Amino acid sequence: MYQRQPLIDERWQKFLDQVEVIELVDRYGSPLNVILPTRLKENIESFKQIFRKFGLPPKIFFAHKVTKSLALVKQAKAAQVGIDVSSVGELEQAHQAGFSKDEIVANGPKSDPFLEACLKAKVIIIVDSLLELKRILDRNTSSGKLKVLLRVSDFNSAHVKINPQLDRFGIEFQKIDQALALIASCPGQIDLLGFSFHFNDDSFEKRVVALEMLLEKVFLLRKQGWKLKVIDIGGGFRSNYLKEKKHWVEFVEKFKQMIVSGHHRVSYDGKTYGFQIVDGTIKGSPTFPAYYTERPGAKLFEEVLSFRSPTFGETSLGRLALDLGLEIWVEPGQALVDQVGLTVMRVIDVKVKLGERVIIVEGNYTNLFADHLEMFVDPLVIKRTSPSSPFKHSYFVAGNLCLGMDLIVNHKVFLPEVSAGDLLVFPNTAAYRMDFVDASPLLQPRPRRVIWSPDELAVYPESN
Repeated sequence: MYQRQPLIDERWQKFLDQVEVIELVDRYGSPLNVILPTRLKENIESFKQIFRKFGLPPKIFFAHKVTKSLALVKQAKAAQVGIDVSSVGELEQAHQAGFSKDEIVANGPKSDPFLEACLKAKVIIIVDSLLELKRILDRNTSSGKLKVLLRVSDFNSAHVKINPQLDRFGIEFQKIDQALALIASCPGQIDLLGFSFHFNDDSFEKRVVALEMLLEKVFLLRKQGWKLKVIDIGGGFRSNYLKEKKHWVEFVEKFKQMIVSGHHRVSYDGKTYGFQIVDGTIKGSPTFPAYYTERPGAKLFEEVLSFRSPTFGETSLGRLALDLGLEIWVEPGQALVDQVGLTVMRVIDVKVKLGERVIIVEGNYTNLFADHLEMFVDPLVIKRTSPSSPFKHSYFVAGNLCLGMDLIVNHKVFLPEVSAGDLLVFPNTAAYRMDFVDASPLLQPRPRRVIWSPDELAVYPESN
């Protein structure tokens, strides 16, 4: 048995303790997504503090892709940050929330309709490829220069070891000059603000290498007459989902022991998550991400800016940017909605098959994006009637679709006794999980979203 106690903001604990959550789900349906917009403002402030520490103007762009919630987009606007959009729909919602063209960056691969919308709105475009740059130059008919950044990938370093990875995004560092030649061939069309990069993991080393190389490139290009002003270091800043590191370490070790023993079914579908037994020894590494990090959110950002570069005489990267008069931009998503939401599902049934308990909930895998982002944190149990038993049992959690793949928690979890009518509460689901897919398989209704106001001890339906 392992325990993975989730990290819970005190205002969520207040919600669980003082709100009749069962009545709430009875009223609004299951699954129910609950959000806390004020926490978003606090997470934004944690990044602003790092900018202030280095004397840099706070240039934060909320990554819209993590959520479809208009309330959270409006909260980001109220907190005086920009927004990063990746579709026509996100661009329209950004305009609906009041963001101006200079507060919006358009990111990712761009379809013709999305690119046309960006050009018409004159937002800042982060160019993803040489071909995309050519499409922009061919289609841009607006007066005045269009503000762009070049998204760069494929970095390397002589003094920091990083493993090369296939990255389908961005322009290779070695091809920057080709992009510059294209821009120079169409004078008067493009205002090149600078460069951008993004890493999906929380690697400190990759960010340091990329920022250092781009600072050096900016220094050289300025000598050639390019008036570069910005380096955007993207997002990928992680959150802590667990209260203590030891819970994560113990979980991974006990999970491996269960696989080796062969006496326990560790997952519903037989998956071993990257581990294999070779000659009686466990080999491999987990395919699931770590749910505890030593560098959550703004802490990683601070450490990157604090890195003292051997290339620049041990000066910190943040100080280098300040001395060069460069703006550093960031596009956090997950880190900004840390502890901003949770998802509640009602239990329909609990079955025992081949000695294993399977919880069936009123909801499905699309409601938690569970096929790609299975939660490796124990859900909380709210009992409808009898008090929770002190004894824990092992469970898998499945959805209510007529599909064998509809698994919400595929790996084994240990919970107090669960019965039909109880609720499972999945904490910290605002980033991607609660509405990234937003599907209605079997024509089931989409989940409702409500706003939790701790000061008023009240819950309101989100209005668009």
